[in-house]
Order: sequence, then structure tokens, then C-alpha cells
Amino acid sequence: MKKGYTLAEMLIVTAIVVILLLISLVSLVGRRNQTSLTTTVANMAALLREAQSKSVFQASSTSWGVHFENADAPFFALFETSYSSSSHSGYYALPVWVDYATSSIAQDSWAEVTFAQLSGAASGSSSISVYVLQSNPVISSTITISPAGAVSY
Repeated sequence: MKKGYTLAEMLIVTAIVVILLLISLVSLVGRRNQTSLTTTVANMAALLREAQSKSVFQASSTSWGVHFENADAPFFALFETSYSSSSHSGYYALPVWVDYATSSIAQDSWAEVTFAQLSGAASGSSSISVYVLQSNPVISSTITISPAGAVSY
């Protein structure tokens, strides 16, 4: 009597392994997208809070803000007084699979949030929404800035 495996047994085991790998891959891609979105939103909120803090403590004797731009290469940047592409204190590109929701910032448009000196009040109430490209269901998150300057997400 010979010991060994038949071709059918090998094909069944191979098919099971391939199915398990595909399920793992889909799960990992979904987790990567969610993690990337969560990290991006946390970084945006931290930069908004930094701008508010710098305004309250009158760093550089001026007000500070954050510029959000929804262009070909979406980004957000910390600035003092007014935003300029040549003078900003920090520039952060969005990951390639994360984008601004056009309901909060239209394509090829921008939004800014500035904070008043001493009080830290925001220039107005606003919200910035971002989402993961090509995700089903849509994975998104929104940062809300109250007129008093509270940042939440």
C-alpha cells in the first residue's frame, strides 16, 4: 500500500488556503483604510488644536489657523496670520486613499479655520469631512469646529 496524497486532495487544500488568504487580504486592506482615515483625522484635529493654542498664547504675536485644500494633491497646513503656499509652518498631504468630501470642501477649493488671539474662538462654525476612496460601504469621518473653538470628531 502506497502512502501519499491524490491530486484532488492537493487541489482542495490549495483552494482552502487561497480562500483564507483572500479573506485575510480583504480584511487587512479594510483595516489599513480605516487606520489611515483615523490617523488623518486625528492629525487634522491636533493641528487645529495647535493653531488654537498658538493663537491663545499669542505665538509670534499673531493669530493662527489651518488651511485645508482639496486640489489634485489634497493637503492641510498650519499658518500664521494668513495662508500662503510659500509661508506655512506645517504641510501635511492626505494619504492617497483618503480625500475630502466635496460636501465640506468642493473639488479645487479650500477652507480655512482661524482662531482669535487670547480667546481661541474660531473664525466661525465649520466642519471638515474626509472619506476613504473606493470603500464599500463608505468609511468617513467629520471634524467639527464650534464658534467657541472646540474641536471634535
